[in-house]
Amino acid sequence: MEGGKIPVRMAEDALAENLRRITGMIAKMLDVDIFPWLAVKGVASKEDRYRASTIVADRLCGAVSDPIVRNAQEKR
Repeated sequence: MEGGKIPVRMAEDALAENLRRITGMIAKMLDVDIFPWLAVKGVASKEDRYRASTIVADRLCGAVSDPIVRNAQEKR
């Protein structure tokens, strides 16, 4: 599934199993506090999507900036 394409030579049952395992792992890792509509299998409102995207963006910025800040502190 590299490059965004499904392998054409993979057996259909193997492909289904691999996709099931990938989606299962993603489902385990999702934080229902950030994505509450997933816990109730509902539809996200515009406000829910905005809130979730803001939280995810903040975490991403922190993950990128934390090592930079830590390295700068170690140099001092």
